[in-house]
Amino acid sequence: MLEEAVIEYLKITQTLDMFGVTYFKVKDKKKTELWLGVDAFGIKIYPKDNK
Repeated sequence: MLEEAVIEYLKITQTLDMFGVTYFKVKDKKKTELWLGVDAFGIKIYPKDNK
């Protein structure tokens, strides 16, 4: 029963945009601060105010 609940929880959380993302502060060529997000599906770039 507990294992089923954990599996269901993981299925739900994997659908969330920010699940399992590790963030790094970066700057682009214009010195704009951004977040570089790395997860199991790839790399994404977010504005500084949208972590």
